Amino acid sequence: MMADTKTAYFIDPETLLHSYDYVVVTADEKGNFALPDNATWIEPKKGEDEFFIHARWNPAEQAWEEGGVAPLPSPEPVDDIDLLRQQLAAVQKQNLTLIQQVATLSKSVQSMVLAQATKIQ
Repeated sequence: MMADTKTAYFIDPETLLHSYDYVVVTADEKGNFALPDNATWIEPKKGEDEFFIHARWNPAEQAWEEGGVAPLPSPEPVDDIDLLRQQLAAVQKQNLTLIQQVATLSKSVQSMVLAQATKIQ
């Protein structure tokens, strides 16, 4: 005759989060099961095919509850061509700004030179 077994699910004693560890416990000669420390017989599942993101043990309710949040979606990877286009656009913007600044300075220098020439005459 095959021995009866139960699965014990471990709980982190500090955070009460499921540690994702479990152990299969075999009944003793009298048919009793010894629950390990920091463990429960209750499987950390929401429902039939539903699982917690990060199961947290609620000692008052003697039940698992949601203890985590869904991960944020990762940003779409940028390929090399898109990255180069972005860099080129930034450099072109800097060039336009520099051209505008040079034009403004050139006008200022021309005005100063003209004013100085007028004073000399």
